[in-house]
This record gives sequence, structure tokens and C-alpha cells, in this order.
Amino acid sequence: MKQDLTFKEKEELLEYHFSQYHSVQRRLRFTMQWCEVGESQVNPMELAYVFTIEEAMGTLDAESYRIMYNDFIDRLAKNWWMEFYGKTTYYRLKQLSMDKFIRCLHE
Repeated sequence: MKQDLTFKEKEELLEYHFSQYHSVQRRLRFTMQWCEVGESQVNPMELAYVFTIEEAMGTLDAESYRIMYNDFIDRLAKNWWMEFYGKTTYYRLKQLSMDKFIRCLHE
């Protein structure tokens, strides 16, 4: 894998991971809601994927977690960060947050 990803490439990688994460979560919720107790319809790889994403999120400091959560999980309004940061600070912290998350995912 290429070591030096651009900001945009990191964003695209994380958009992909979190889109998969949301998709798997929806599928797991549906499966658990509609399957009878004892039926094994849950794919263990999907559970592992959700667990991996959540564990990676759990390793982040509070600032990084806020940025990753609001940008990729909760998907708040586009400029949610303006209440907390200036533009330069936000993008600097987002870059660091994405680096931490990606490093955790791929170690």
C-alpha cells in the first residue's frame, strides 16, 4: 500500500470504510431483529469488521474521536466544526485524526 496518502485519498478511504460499516450495521440489526433465537444468520466476518472499526475509534483521543465521529459516523451538517475550530485548525486536526485511525486499522 502506498505510504503517503493525500488528504483526499485518506478521506476517500475512510468514506469507504464507514460506508461499509454503516451497511454492515444495518444488515446485522435487520438480521438480529427478524431471525428466530438460535438461528445463525450473522456473518462472523461482518461482526469482526464492525468490532474492528469500533475498536479503532475507541483508541482515539477525545478530539480525534469527535472529528471522526461527526465527519464519518454521525455525518452532521457539513460545517459542524465551525462551532469548535477555525478552518486551519479543523483541517490540521482532521488530518491527524485520519492518520491515527488509519494507522490503527492497518496495524
